[in-house]
Amino acid sequence: MYKTGILIISKLSNGVLYGLLAGTAVFVIFYIPVQQFILAPETARTLAEMESPRITQAEASQEISNNIVNIMIGSLITHLVGYALVINGCKENDKDQMNVVRRLFKCNYWNKEK
Repeated sequence: MYKTGILIISKLSNGVLYGLLAGTAVFVIFYIPVQQFILAPETARTLAEMESPRITQAEASQEISNNIVNIMIGSLITHLVGYALVINGCKENDKDQMNVVRRLFKCNYWNKEK
C-alpha cells in the first residue's frame, strides 16, 4: 500500500481521512465497550456515593442511560477530531514517509548517555 501512494499522508485530505478512519475504529472497538462495561457502572457508583442522600445507584444508572446518546455523540466527535488532528500533526512533508521512522530510531534523544 505504501508503494501505491495510498498511505502517504503528506496531503491534508489523506491525513483527515485516515484520522477519521482511525478515530472511528478506536471509538467502535475500544471506547464503546469500555464505556458500557467499565465507565458507566463506575460513574453510577460514584454519583450514588457523592449524592448518597438524594440518589441511589439505580437512579444514577438510569440517569446515565437516559443521557447515553449525548455521551456517545460527544465522545465520537472528540475521537474523530482528535485523531484527525494527531495524524495531520504527525505527518511529514516528505514524499518518503519512512524517513519519520528512520529519524525516530536515529534520534539523539534515544541514544543519549545518562
